Amino acid sequence: MFCRKCGKAIPDGSDFCPECGASQKEKPHSEVFGGPVKIHSTYIFVVALVFVIITGLTLITGLTTFTATMSEASLDGGYKFFAGLELLLNSVILTLTIFLLVYASSIKKRVESNEPREEVLKALHLQTIFAIVTLIAFGVFLVFEILFMIYVASEGNLNPGLVAAFTSNFLNIAAKIGLSIPLVIKADQRERLYSRL
Repeated sequence: MFCRKCGKAIPDGSDFCPECGASQKEKPHSEVFGGPVKIHSTYIFVVALVFVIITGLTLITGLTTFTATMSEASLDGGYKFFAGLELLLNSVILTLTIFLLVYASSIKKRVESNEPREEVLKALHLQTIFAIVTLIAFGVFLVFEILFMIYVASEGNLNPGLVAAFTSNFLNIAAKIGLSIPLVIKADQRERLYSRL
């Protein structure tokens, strides 16, 4: 086995490290995380919840718009394709943010119930992955909106109403990316801190 603090090889079953004197007994999660390392970050949970609510409302609105778009005979296939892809991307983002919310809320329960360290670490790792993938998805969505706007402009259909809609979408996505960056950092920090304990 290896020391939990200094990492030196020590005899199996040792209670203390002969090198640095650190205790090798695993503390209860509630004791560990009640101190300086707080694994159940409120920030991650709140941001994930906000993402779920906003993306859910956006998806509902987008579904209504998409239904109207499909029935509009005057619109070409390219516009309908972009409208459908926008709906699909919103669906993917909603799914990712729901998973992020689930893991953010489950970690606190896992810590409080003193689940095995490996299970908590696995949940933290998945939370970090979902946070990173969500950030990437927002970036992809931003690129998509830019391409959508370029396409509409090239067709000569960029009216003030659409400009306002695209501007609103850009600001919305930029705000989500701004919130996602510290979310990813916090999730990664907690995973790294816990893996060292």
